[in-house]
Amino acid sequence: MANPKTVQALTNAMVRALRWLNAASAEDVAKTVPPEYLLGDRGLYLSALRRMRESYSKDGLFPPTGVEAQLKVLIGFEPAVREAKNLNPADSYTNDFVLKALEKYR
Repeated sequence: MANPKTVQALTNAMVRALRWLNAASAEDVAKTVPPEYLLGDRGLYLSALRRMRESYSKDGLFPPTGVEAQLKVLIGFEPAVREAKNLNPADSYTNDFVLKALEKYR
């Protein structure tokens, strides 16, 4: 990897953001995001956020089944992925940076 310090810093920020999102109320999130994110309808934003929250990762870890599912999606619409030979989902990700960030923020 060419820039492990940059990747770790970005991962640390994402893990901190996920931890905050899991602890914050929908109202807290709405107060924090730029007003244009609300698209002029705060109630609709709050409703959508409440429904989508369960889809957010609790810790940032990516399970192997998630990687395999993503590959299936990409094969469905991305010709370069569909035509690629010998794709191994395990070669495309690592949880090492997330694990290090989780240790830092426990």
